[in-house]
Amino acid sequence: LFTADSGLDADLALPWYRSSRLFHVALHAQHGWRLDDRDRGWPRPEYYADTVASSASLNRAFPTAVLCYRHRQFPLYFRGGLFVCDWAHGEVIFARLNADGSSYTADPEVFLGAIGASGFTPNGLAVGPDGSLYVATGGKHTRGAVYRVRYVAEPALAVLARNWLVNARTELEAVLAAPQPLDAWSRHHWIPVANRLGPEPFARVAADQREAPAFRGRAIEIVTELFGGLTPPLAAQAAQAGPPEVRARTAWSLGRMPPENAVPLLLGLARDAIPQVRRAAMEALVSIGQALPPAAAQEAIASNLTHPDKRLYLPAVLLASGLSDAAWAGLSEAAHN
Repeated sequence: LFTADSGLDADLALPWYRSSRLFHVALHAQHGWRLDDRDRGWPRPEYYADTVASSASLNRAFPTAVLCYRHRQFPLYFRGGLFVCDWAHGEVIFARLNADGSSYTADPEVFLGAIGASGFTPNGLAVGPDGSLYVATGGKHTRGAVYRVRYVAEPALAVLARNWLVNARTELEAVLAAPQPLDAWSRHHWIPVANRLGPEPFARVAADQREAPAFRGRAIEIVTELFGGLTPPLAAQAAQAGPPEVRARTAWSLGRMPPENAVPLLLGLARDAIPQVRRAAMEALVSIGQALPPAAAQEAIASNLTHPDKRLYLPAVLLASGLSDAAWAGLSEAAHN
């Protein structure tokens, strides 16, 4: 989940001023302001123990919408990146994501801006079924409109994007490769097909080392959302997958629909060498919460409490806060030893 906060112009040039920031949201972390409502101010600095570093600075922006582009009309450079509306400056910003430890950094750049006095005040974003980007403008008595942004330099891309459903070789591929899979128009197409196919073909894809990691991760998401989660054998197999993105998605699934072997699998993933896998496992363990045995919580805490990556030790702190006095004493003794 990504979001953006807004700077406060009234604080400009004051020591505590912070520019607008793009955040990869961390579980149970703080991302906003220390003062509430109309008194908002003093954005939490990133050195606070419960505040994670931002992915990028947006300078003096007034962000009003964030969208991830997961379609095929735009060139590969834009796929998986974020579009952000800046209402105040009349711009749509594009931020390409770069993996960095357990999170991401981004490189914001102006994608679309107003020329002259056209009254361009973007406040909403959406991707249409053909892959076009729609930008809504208006608010505070400014000119309201909806703009459609298309990529026309390569017409073949537009044809492929528009015909994504009919071009799929199989119904299974149509579901796995559905663009913008969380949008209502996309779900209208792929969910009925997935329900008709049932869980078995998606389980086969999730377990198949020959399949693309993106398809395997998507199959895990579908099994989790529509079919009650991973079976214990499939969970064990997916947790040992070679591609780290598959292991990370497995950890995510185990936290939402935990099978009977979820805890030992997550404890293993919480020691994974890849930080993003480790973060997904620790967040899943926090999601399991009170159902987590104290000994398992202690093991996960011991593996991550002193980790230099804040997104890994914050979940460990959350787990530690739920320990009983006896379990806490045991953890303290183990740490001293």
